[in-house]
Amino acid sequence: NKPPALCSPQGDMIFPLLEAIQPYVPGAHHRLMQSLDKSGLWPQIVAEDFGDLALSCLDPMPKRRPSFANVVKSLQKLAALRSQSFSAGAAQAPHDTVATESSEPSTEGGTDTGGGWMSWWK
Repeated sequence: NKPPALCSPQGDMIFPLLEAIQPYVPGAHHRLMQSLDKSGLWPQIVAEDFGDLALSCLDPMPKRRPSFANVVKSLQKLAALRSQSFSAGAAQAPHDTVATESSEPSTEGGTDTGGGWMSWWK
């Protein structure tokens, strides 16, 4: 795990996770899934959808970013899905939450705003 932010010797802010994920470079979804905290034991569908939501909030086109209301709705659905997964014993091992290079982002969490935000980080 890396700290969320560091200060460079020149005084600039450095964001290690942002540098590792590179959300504006193709393959960001895969890099995000590879960067998951392995001790979290997140169900794959929840991790994938949460990652999709996070990346959608970083879309370089503001009109394609989800509204705050849509983010809240998506988080509520993901929280319920996570609870259902854990209560049903569906939590998977951490390495099972890692996406493959060819995996498609899921929209089951309701995070697609219809503006095409899912395509820019593949």
